[in-house]
Amino acid sequence: MTAVSRGIDRIEVTFDDPNLVANAGLLLVATLVVRLRLERLINSTLDLSGRVGGALPGRKVLTLVQAMVAGGSHIDHADLSRAGATQSVLPHRVMAPSTLGTFLRAFTFGHVRQLDSVLAETLRRAWVLGAGPGGNLLVADLDSTICEVCGKAKHGAGYGCANSLHLANRVHRVGFVGHRVEEVWLPSRAQDGEAKDESAVAELTSLIDDAKLPSGTRLIVRRDPLHPGAQRSLFPSLDFRYWGFYTDQDGDPRELDVTMRAHAHVEQHICRLKDSGLTRFPFASFCANANWLATVAVAADLVRWFQLLCFEGAWRDARPKALRWAVFHVPGRLVHRARQRVVSVIDSWPTTQVLLDAYRRIALLT
Repeated sequence: MTAVSRGIDRIEVTFDDPNLVANAGLLLVATLVVRLRLERLINSTLDLSGRVGGALPGRKVLTLVQAMVAGGSHIDHADLSRAGATQSVLPHRVMAPSTLGTFLRAFTFGHVRQLDSVLAETLRRAWVLGAGPGGNLLVADLDSTICEVCGKAKHGAGYGCANSLHLANRVHRVGFVGHRVEEVWLPSRAQDGEAKDESAVAELTSLIDDAKLPSGTRLIVRRDPLHPGAQRSLFPSLDFRYWGFYTDQDGDPRELDVTMRAHAHVEQHICRLKDSGLTRFPFASFCANANWLATVAVAADLVRWFQLLCFEGAWRDARPKALRWAVFHVPGRLVHRARQRVVSVIDSWPTTQVLLDAYRRIALLT
């Protein structure tokens, strides 16, 4: 048999090209970071003066953010952005994992709240660019999730599902599971307007202490009968499962319940967070992990805003994992032509037109 000249044994591997870009598609999200003036905002809001590793927090937060956008789930994954010319397509200096670890451990809970305020202002700016709901109804849907941890040294690791349990315990205290509200239960409705057998809706606003809630807040609860295979109930001794939600909308509780069930896709957004670094909490310190969570939120929101601003059709709602393989992970090479830097992307990439369309749209943002 004649040996084939393309045999695998004839390939030599060398690590000698400093101009290769492993994740050239990160340039798109990096452009959005620039449009949002995010590094400057972080530097002016996050004050870690006098704390080890606290200088210039913008580049450190954004190093973590870009690593998460690219699929990183550990601090060490930030090193991928330091390889070749990848950091040359980013608008900030890429920091080493050891520096990032020192930085995250410098946080107190007050610093975490400062990073939360950065996210709030960034949200406002993203909406100004066109990523907001516009004149459409906006619904904030709160849910909780479980992130597994290993070992007993992680501060706060014994607690979970705080949002759901807080709401459940509140309605339990006002007699929700007793007979005080039996007279206010109303038959719930399906999406087509027909009554749902044995399901009911009640408004409990008058039965709670709403002194700490914004004016106009309403608490509405739905109950459904248990059935084989149903999700475990918060109150195992009862014959119903219960869901509750706060709203400031006017209208019949039954209609509001229909609206709630029509949009309740929050689990999909939790999956987006877990696609963007929320698979684990890497520190023993609660504050360091809270900072990690806030950074995950920045990364996930950037990807979502990028989709809303730059895509149409299926790519507009694609999961971050799908975006990575189609957009962010595209290989490229940084070259210089006529005093201009050019990212030369691999030929015949399957989503070349998607990349070009996204780049043209994001280049128009100001």
